[in-house]
Amino acid sequence: MHNQVFTKFEARVTVEGAFQSDARIFDPKSLLELALQYALVSMSVDDVSKLVGDVSKRMSHSLSCKRRRAGEVVRVDQEGDTGLYLISTDRGEPEECTCCGNPLCQEWPTLLELSPEGAATGDFAYHVSECQMQDPEEQDKAALEMLGRSVLASMRAAMKPINAAGQQQPEGGGEFLILQDEFK
Repeated sequence: MHNQVFTKFEARVTVEGAFQSDARIFDPKSLLELALQYALVSMSVDDVSKLVGDVSKRMSHSLSCKRRRAGEVVRVDQEGDTGLYLISTDRGEPEECTCCGNPLCQEWPTLLELSPEGAATGDFAYHVSECQMQDPEEQDKAALEMLGRSVLASMRAAMKPINAAGQQQPEGGGEFLILQDEFK
């Protein structure tokens, strides 16, 4: 194998019926060739070709997708309605994607819908995979700016009582402010 993604690759393929086989395979290329041989026995050439094209297209898209993190704003096509969403924090850890087959792709449990102005709508999208997410577009610039202003205003408001009271610890030590995510 040329690609060192796998430290071990071993598959056992057992086929019973009109054609019988029991094979051990040690690389993806051989497994794919064997699968195609058996698919061509039970499916039309056009069906096999379409299946290979669909799987290849989906995997190529998935492999080119960005890995995401909590708190990131993304664009998602949710049931035909494209919208802006915030990947929620403290709503569970991402799990392996079940859409594309890429083991690196993660499915995020909860995304918070944002209005075109960047405000939380109160609606959510659940179980969205990274292969279904895109970066925000130019049309989202106003919403992202508003969201940034909202975060800055929250930070200033949270810091104001500390600064106004002049809360200092002896010997010059200061208190540390921990900001809570307002989109939980």
